[in-house]
Amino acid sequence: MKKKWSVLFVILVIVTGCSAPTTTAVTTVTATPNPIFTLTFTPTLTPTSTQTPTPMPTATPTVKPTATPTSTPKPFPASLDDFIEEVDNNCAKPPEEEMAQFEIDGWYKPFSPMTLDRPDFALNIYYMALFLKEKIGKTDMEVKFMISNGLPREDNWWCLGYVLSSLTNGFSIDNPEEFQEFENQWGNWSFPVTLFYWSPNGFVIYEYEPPNTPAP
Repeated sequence: MKKKWSVLFVILVIVTGCSAPTTTAVTTVTATPNPIFTLTFTPTLTPTSTQTPTPMPTATPTVKPTATPTSTPKPFPASLDDFIEEVDNNCAKPPEEEMAQFEIDGWYKPFSPMTLDRPDFALNIYYMALFLKEKIGKTDMEVKFMISNGLPREDNWWCLGYVLSSLTNGFSIDNPEEFQEFENQWGNWSFPVTLFYWSPNGFVIYEYEPPNTPAP
């Protein structure tokens, strides 16, 4: 199935650290999601003949330890389309009490209820990128672009996915050829890439390191 793409410039922003707002172009990539089907299984009951029970000796039950399930790490999204669809289906707004404590330059709290000059939702997108980037501690990386299934609205501006890459390497979103190569080489880049967003269970983070990367 041929995929439909539209690249929309929705906000002037670049995230390089927690400093006063600096504006350049950031692209929001949109994609048409695939339909989701839910399969329902109804068990069939087979009647059995009634038999006379035979007394059995009483056995002492043996207690077996209960196994604790362990979570399986989620694989890196197979494509940018898959990442967009996952964010659209699983995004959530971070806890407001955590957002309210976020500071810029040690004094400005854009999400605090006490802030008089509350930013509009377009600026909130910028501040959210700063907030989440600070929480994951990727000081050596920058937000290359943010993705959303459609233009962000005032009631869902926080439903965004973020693509981080190296400050010194990576690619430029302003260069269509470099962006196309980034998509074509998905999962086989020569530089580190981090994808993340906020879900109902907290951070979802995917990290890619190129082969033969020296240990830190």
